[in-house]
Amino acid sequence: MNNSTWLKTLFAISSLCVPMFCVHAANQPASIKVLIIDGYSNHDWQRTTRLARGILEPTGLFEIAVSTAPASTNDP
Repeated sequence: MNNSTWLKTLFAISSLCVPMFCVHAANQPASIKVLIIDGYSNHDWQRTTRLARGILEPTGLFEIAVSTAPASTNDP
């Protein structure tokens, strides 16, 4: 195969593959943004946050952010 034929073949294959990737990406649902607000309380809030995050993240459907306030009993 000479260079010209090789390039034409490569172009033909790539021109078929690119639209498939675009269609696949368009079918993906937008991620759902989740804000977990936690902080010092009378329960094991750190474990609860890890548990909630561990349930949501593996699905790939959520974009998770965590806000912790207060982090301890001494924080204002």
